Formats: sequence, C-alpha cells, structure tokens
Amino acid sequence: MPDFQSVPDGFELQSEPVIGIAKHTVFVLHGMWSISNWYNDYNRAVTGKVATVAYKFVPISYRFPSKMQFLSGLVSSERCEIVEGRIKHAIEMEPSDSFSIICHSFGTKVFSGLSTELKSRFDWVFFAGSICLLNDELYLRACAGNLVNDCGGLDLLPALAEAVRPSIYGQTGVVGFGNHPINDRFFCIGHSGAVSQTHFRDWIFPVLETSQVECVEQYRAGKFRLALPWAIRILILSGIVLATICWLLF
Repeated sequence: MPDFQSVPDGFELQSEPVIGIAKHTVFVLHGMWSISNWYNDYNRAVTGKVATVAYKFVPISYRFPSKMQFLSGLVSSERCEIVEGRIKHAIEMEPSDSFSIICHSFGTKVFSGLSTELKSRFDWVFFAGSICLLNDELYLRACAGNLVNDCGGLDLLPALAEAVRPSIYGQTGVVGFGNHPINDRFFCIGHSGAVSQTHFRDWIFPVLETSQVECVEQYRAGKFRLALPWAIRILILSGIVLATICWLLF
C-alpha cells in the first residue's frame, strides 16, 4: 500500500525542486490530507527495468483544505492556481520530451479545474479514486492526450463525496465516466489501491511504455453502486431524524 501520512488542516507540503534530465516526466498530484511520497515507490518500480525512455517522477503539492472547505466546495479555484503555477514552472524547468500526470482523489478534481488553463498537453493522464463529475470530462479533453481512469470497486469515498455535495463531486472513481475518450478500468481495490507500487508496476507503467491500454473489468458498475450516494444520504437523514426524536423524548 502507498505510504500515506495524515496532516493537519491547512498544512502545505512544498514540492521538491525539479532537477536533472529526463525524457519523460511524470507528475504526481496527491489527494486530500495525504502526502504524495508514494512517487518514490514509482522510482523503485522502474529501477532495473529496461525502459524505452528515462522516467522522472515529480510530486506537485498544494495547501491541504480543511474539512469544512472540502464540504463547502470552496477550495477548487485556490488549489487550481497553486497547482497550475507549479506545473507550469516544472515544465519550464524540465527538458523532457513528454509529460504525464497521475492524480489521486481530491487531486483529480483540482486537475480537472485547471485543465483548460494549462497550455501544455499531457501524453497521459491517470486518475485514481476520482471524485470528478461526469461532465468534467469536457474540460479534461483540453490538455489530456489520453486519459485512463482506474476505478475501485471497494472505494466508498467517491460515493460519500457525491452524497455530501452532488453538484461538485461525483463517484467517477467507482462507476467511471462512461465516455469513449476516457479509458475506464475497473479493479477490485480500495481508495488508494490504484496509486500503489504494485498497481503502477502492473497497470500504469506498461501504458507509459507501450501506449496501449488493457481493458480491465473486475467488477461491474451496477445499479447498487450508482444508487450508493442516495443510500448514504438516507442513512445520514435517518440518523438526524433519530437523534432529533431522542432529543425531544428524553
């Protein structure tokens, strides 16, 4: 499993300086309240492998939102500006021939919000644990040459995000986008499963090397998963009603 570290609200991790020469630079954009030090796992995954080009993995970070900011949905513009500036700076500093990016959880929403502002076009964009809306795909086309969305059948967080703020967040990290330009792949994994070293080695690195996306359907995004946000809302509402009744009676 990737090495996630919990951090306090408002904590900001500074991206590491971009140095050296690589033919293909892969940016790593973390999720909410987690540090993307799992990019080191990707370095280890390609060590010793015969690759067509030299790879370099660069973490791109932003100020972590508080829980209230996440629930309010008032975090996207600020984070987008920070990430946009750091990606543009990294691209200017990197003498690479091509660029790709791996986004996790809240990072998928941040990236979709800035995709129309980035002038550079990424060879590959990989999503893991996506909380984007279905129509965010329209913005992603602006900078994504190819987009792979790795979904997790055991991932409950996208459904929870959609249940709380359905106008901002969606469970595309579970049910997929369902559109041809985006390659949805369905794995029986949890929220962080698609950013693990094993997943990168077996499912992401081969795509970078061969430009071929293998279809994966370890589960089907059926009616239950589509209705899961509504089930969560009902549970939350039931809890509120029960708590109110108990308060009035006792």
